[in-house]
Amino acid sequence: MPRGAVLSGTGLTAAAAAAQGIKLARTDGQVFLFLNAKCKRLFNNKLKASKLAWTALYRKAHKKDQSTESARRKRRSTKVTATRSIVGASLEVRPAVMAEGQCSAG
Repeated sequence: MPRGAVLSGTGLTAAAAAAQGIKLARTDGQVFLFLNAKCKRLFNNKLKASKLAWTALYRKAHKKDQSTESARRKRRSTKVTATRSIVGASLEVRPAVMAEGQCSAG
């Protein structure tokens, strides 16, 4: 690999990858490069970053850093009243049915 070439998906240069980190090669041929033993251990234990309280993904998922995003305002939803049809009745019959319902309720 040429000097200074970027490893795909890692963002690390070839020189940095050779200098530090831990490589793991699975039996299917896929190679993983970890920054340190902590990262490798979390990967092997199949722990998700969004479930670890000290990670940035956790803070984003649980909405911990809200002070920076407080500029957005929540919009209130307004109630939309919908007219419901009476089964088998035309529009001409509807006012009469509604009037009956109000008289019987009173």
